[in-house]
Amino acid sequence: MIHAAIHHASVPHKVLTEMYRVAKIAVLAIEPYDSLLSRLSVRLRFGQTYEHAAVYCNECVKGGVMNTAIPNFVYRWTEAEVSKTIHSFEPRFQDEIRFFHDVQIPWEQLKHRKNPLWHYSGLAMSPILPTIGDLFPCLCNILAFFIKKKRASKDTLPWLCQD
Repeated sequence: MIHAAIHHASVPHKVLTEMYRVAKIAVLAIEPYDSLLSRLSVRLRFGQTYEHAAVYCNECVKGGVMNTAIPNFVYRWTEAEVSKTIHSFEPRFQDEIRFFHDVQIPWEQLKHRKNPLWHYSGLAMSPILPTIGDLFPCLCNILAFFIKKKRASKDTLPWLCQD
């Protein structure tokens, strides 16, 4: 299991495939979601492309890529990208991949904005965000994915036969 950490690596796909390789039963990851709302928030300079704050809060010497002073690129995942990564890494089996969406309010960023209206807007929206996330996953900013490894002969793709 990993929470909001894959994007801290310089090669996030490699982290996911290594987690998958060493897992006996399943992989659970919670990461930023490359949604319509996430892309819009970056364009409006509300969201981040790079995690500058993590480095800034560590006296500009660590907190970035591989704990260096270089800010992490915020790698946001999609369902298709997770599926393609796993299926290309292990093409023999049809693993079960389930996706879950959520909205996470960046409270720390809102607190440090010059205009306190952002913070109050977040507070006002927080009660209805779970419902919005359930109805419109494209408005979520968090993607959780659960990959259950299947290794029974019935789970082998039909055009392959195992000896």
